[in-house]
Amino acid sequence: MHRILISIIFMILAGCASSPSFDEVPTATIVIEGQSQESRVGGFCWPLGSGTMCSDPIAWPSAKAPLQVSSPVKLELIMPLPAKVKYIEYMISKVTPSDLNDYDVGPDTSLWNVPVENVQPIKALGTQSLELELDPGTYVLTFFGWWSGIGDSTHGFIIEVKP
Repeated sequence: MHRILISIIFMILAGCASSPSFDEVPTATIVIEGQSQESRVGGFCWPLGSGTMCSDPIAWPSAKAPLQVSSPVKLELIMPLPAKVKYIEYMISKVTPSDLNDYDVGPDTSLWNVPVENVQPIKALGTQSLELELDPGTYVLTFFGWWSGIGDSTHGFIIEVKP
């Protein structure tokens, strides 16, 4: 089992060394109470380099520092390539420090171990407003987007709802 895991890790690292950058997948943005946050891209299938690259994360990404907000949370979601957006859905996960994945992906990104649940479809618009009634706490917001003729990607954000 150990050899299989090491072989898989080696193949992933070898593939990433010659692959286009994950940073080439466009990000989404949320704006809440005049504050904005750029998404951290999670899983995707997106045209990169001379082909399409697909990746699935080990956990759900977000920025490290949450936006400090109050409820009801009135957010504006701005998706990349708005004219091509075909479908969007999202999930909200209340998180605690015990949900934090200890894998280091950089100084400004966190990974969260939360299940996929309560996924809600929303309008397929490049820019839209949502209002969320949330109890105080820290939440990871994950938006899943599909673009006509392009691909799909997930976008993670983090907010902290104050009492």
